[in-house]
Amino acid sequence: MILPRSSRKNPTPRRRSVFALHPLGDPALRTGMSPELVRHARNEAEAIAWTTEVPQLVLPVLFEEKLLALRRWQTRQNRLLGSDSTSFAA
Repeated sequence: MILPRSSRKNPTPRRRSVFALHPLGDPALRTGMSPELVRHARNEAEAIAWTTEVPQLVLPVLFEEKLLALRRWQTRQNRLLGSDSTSFAA
């Protein structure tokens, strides 16, 4: 017989985000980026970090790598969209 969650003696504790303890990443890297994209990068970094034995040590580096990759992607997208919009303007 499976009991409802509320009646279980030892419910699975929720994993507490390391980000709730302190902000990570260089704020300059986040400048001009969509908060949704930054949150997505943070979630990816956190998911990968939790697969290691020391997520608190790995997480800051992973998050910065994700932000740098996001910055490169965003720069490339802006360049492509900028060149596309001028070529179709004629």
